[in-house]
Amino acid sequence: MSLEKNKTIARRFVEGWTHPDTLDEIVADDYVEGGQQQSLDILKQNLARHLAGLPDIRVVVEEIVAEGDNVVVCWKSNGTHTGEWLGIPATGKEVEWKGISHLRIVDGKVADQRVHWTVLWMLEQIGAVPPWDEIVKQAQEKQQT
Repeated sequence: MSLEKNKTIARRFVEGWTHPDTLDEIVADDYVEGGQQQSLDILKQNLARHLAGLPDIRVVVEEIVAEGDNVVVCWKSNGTHTGEWLGIPATGKEVEWKGISHLRIVDGKVADQRVHWTVLWMLEQIGAVPPWDEIVKQAQEKQQT
């Protein structure tokens, strides 16, 4: 496939996180995420749990770089924490996060994804963990005692 077609598939995949049914035609049957064999159904279940906690998620693709069957997508998202997410009750807070997805596309389908995103930043925004500067301050105070 051409690099442009791979980029288009990668964009559709990332933007499809907010509408998991759109992924049916572009995710490989033997899809792998984070080095673990999954399936389209498991991917959709994971996305549904995410959307249950943040139902108004918006995804913006900031940059796409492709070489061969590898495509890297830099993206950002935001949404409102109105439902349980990762076991954390709804806070009603607006959150944003960023990430990078490294995709491998084979025969026009996403076969593999390695995704890295700012989950700690999200947890800070909803108050599930203290802000990073507070953690550092506490650690420094602990060292001084």
